[in-house]
Amino acid sequence: MNQHINQCKYNEEFLSELNSKFPDTFSDWKVTVVFYCAIHLIRGYALSKGKTLGDRHTHVFEYLEEETSKTSKIYKAFKVIYRNSRDSRYNGFTTRENFERLCNIKLNESRTMLGRIKSYVESKGIKIEMVQQ
Repeated sequence: MNQHINQCKYNEEFLSELNSKFPDTFSDWKVTVVFYCAIHLIRGYALSKGKTLGDRHTHVFEYLEEETSKTSKIYKAFKVIYRNSRDSRYNGFTTRENFERLCNIKLNESRTMLGRIKSYVESKGIKIEMVQQ
């Protein structure tokens, strides 16, 4: 469990560095980093419950559906982060300026959803220190 929680923190530190050094660019990568924060957070939570997840992202969705439901806040939050990450990596290739603007919107939404996942996991007794962004 700790290795996933620590990886989440490490990814958040990387995101903080990206934001500090590149506040107006690389938003697609920032959204992707938020996605991997969420993946590790959920994998760490699953391990705390005695469940090891497979390597595929679909395994995370399957676990969340089993653990909560498709209508739960954590499932919906992860789904938004997943969709935003895919969109930022594979869609919207217009002008660089428009792409950055779109990715920034997705980044802000993804950060909010990551906060919901953290709150859920912490409500289940897993302590996570927030990294300032």
